[in-house]
Amino acid sequence: MLQTFGTDLAETELPNDVQCTEQLLQAHMERHGELKAELKLAGSQGATLLSCIREPASKNPNSKLNPDELENILTVERLLAQLDETEKAFDQFWTKHYLKLNQCLQLRHFEHNFREVKLALDSLIGVQAKLTVIGDNVARVEQLLRERKQLEERGQVGTGDGGGCPRPGSGTA
Repeated sequence: MLQTFGTDLAETELPNDVQCTEQLLQAHMERHGELKAELKLAGSQGATLLSCIREPASKNPNSKLNPDELENILTVERLLAQLDETEKAFDQFWTKHYLKLNQCLQLRHFEHNFREVKLALDSLIGVQAKLTVIGDNVARVEQLLRERKQLEERGQVGTGDGGGCPRPGSGTA
């Protein structure tokens, strides 16, 4: 199961939009959680098996384990060590994959916000380009100044929030 999931993760193409990236990240996190639970269960079952094999010798100090029991203990200990190493390797791979997906999500948010800002700026530039009229009296000049001030305020609204993208390490995705 780990090998299949690892292959799926390695071969995953990164989505090109925020929603698909969020869905992929959520699906991978859920699958990761399921596999971690399976690993913990296997470790717990192995530890239980090991204690069951050792139980007769631990209850009676004079009792000795036969060669088959000793071999079984060694086998279970070896398998538990392999399971532990496998889990560590999986955790390292997952950390890298999660970071890659999270960075992809941040990039998709940035691209989305960039497109919104670009559209707003294009609109403002269009409005500003139409403001080529100069006033021929004081009232008209004051009206044009008010319109220019309104345009400036509209431009400030779209750029005053810092872009809306979370910073790496801020805890928000």
